[in-house]
Amino acid sequence: MRIETRGVRGRGSGTGFIYTASQEGNAFTFVLVTNKHVLAGFERCTIFFIQGDGEEPDLDTPAIGYDIPCNPGPWVGHSNKDIDVAVMPLGPALAELTSDDRRPFFRTIPPSACPPKEALDNLDVAEPVTFVGYPNNLYDAAHNTPILRQGATATPIQLNWNGRLQFLIDASVFPGSSGSPVFTTLRTSYFSGNSIQLGANTPYLLGIVAAVYQRQATGEIITAANRPQVQYNDLINLGIVYKWTAIEEAVDQMCAKYGLTRTRLDEAPESAAQIAEETAVSE
Repeated sequence: MRIETRGVRGRGSGTGFIYTASQEGNAFTFVLVTNKHVLAGFERCTIFFIQGDGEEPDLDTPAIGYDIPCNPGPWVGHSNKDIDVAVMPLGPALAELTSDDRRPFFRTIPPSACPPKEALDNLDVAEPVTFVGYPNNLYDAAHNTPILRQGATATPIQLNWNGRLQFLIDASVFPGSSGSPVFTTLRTSYFSGNSIQLGANTPYLLGIVAAVYQRQATGEIITAANRPQVQYNDLINLGIVYKWTAIEEAVDQMCAKYGLTRTRLDEAPESAAQIAEETAVSE
């Protein structure tokens, strides 16, 4: 989801996505996930939904904007100040939008998309990754669709980079990509006799983009009399990703704050139409 922020410090932008927290009684809390720094220093933010027509997006209509206070508003930041993850319950926003006869289209990411231990054991040091977002607030303005970018893991996902719930990706990460979900696809395979049988591709949520490493470079402005130097920051295409476990912890903390009891169900609705037919949206 595209997020645009505003306040006395000016304007900013970032990315968010919807995660599902299952509850008792076949109810589900839909959670908007982004980074703390996307919201920091701003008073208000607008999240944008593609309009929908049942199970299908209507890509020829304007996006639906919904205004939310930033700090603190409904947001809950991870209790660890060094973990750059913020979440909020999306139920009230969805309820208001649907009551106004607006039709947001979206897909959610269930906890079952997080990699189990057996999947982690099969991940190599360098795995291809895909992340979805709005770098430099770029998107297809005619259809309100985001941009997909690809790269590879640069450190082992099984290890915590520098002792934190992070790993690195080798990818072009720019401002606006903060809050992008990061996925990998694991192809399962097995031996059958003397041949290898390939199974289905299984996508997994690995985490959320938060930052990119920079190096300070020195350049020269050549004039006739002298050569003054300038310094600038140069991106080195190493993105910092907070792991799915950090997202899960933040969601648990949000549920505790709002008095919601989580259950660990494998199945959850993924679209607005399924919400209307199968579940109640928790607030």
